[in-house]
Amino acid sequence: MPRFARVVLLLLAMAGSAAAPAAGAEYRDPQDVFSVTYDDGVWEREDEQELSLQCRDEACGGAIVGCFFTKEPANGAPAAVIMRSFDAAQIARAQIEAFADQKERLEREFSGVIEWNKAVDVAPVVTQPYAPRTIAGLPFQVAEFRLSMLGQVARYASYMTAADGYSIAAVCHASEEAYPRWRPRFEALVEALRIAGPAPVPR
Repeated sequence: MPRFARVVLLLLAMAGSAAAPAAGAEYRDPQDVFSVTYDDGVWEREDEQELSLQCRDEACGGAIVGCFFTKEPANGAPAAVIMRSFDAAQIARAQIEAFADQKERLEREFSGVIEWNKAVDVAPVVTQPYAPRTIAGLPFQVAEFRLSMLGQVARYASYMTAADGYSIAAVCHASEEAYPRWRPRFEALVEALRIAGPAPVPR
């Protein structure tokens, strides 16, 4: 599922537990646009170049959990302009389409290879439309989604913010039964996001 989160994150630019992370590891974007501190007792990196995290086996408790942070150039626009230009409804529609496409391709790819409960089939849906929130002093647009893949129902939390010249997004996901327990950890990761240079001011 981490690859799935990545697909959705790239589309953004195109259109029970911790309240704060423990001191652990830090990811710093190669262009120094943003950084994120995360508890490396809970999370492990999947990608050496970008910040793609999955829960460590000992922390997962059998759940499928991951987060992905990314950035995309925004024609040099100031952060505040980027935030005002987000079309939340359009972005949510694009995400739903990407979720549906990935779900269809993944299930077609594994049909006949693995067995899953085909009675569990949840089409992608927005469970919480994008709405503005201030998190750790930064403005975000935040939404939530629900869908199944290969018979597993998952929930996704999507966060969007900006730095001068870049849109920044994070998508985190967890198995549906584990989502309430992991949601605070997703929030802790987003709270640990730091923008290098001027950032948009919440209004």
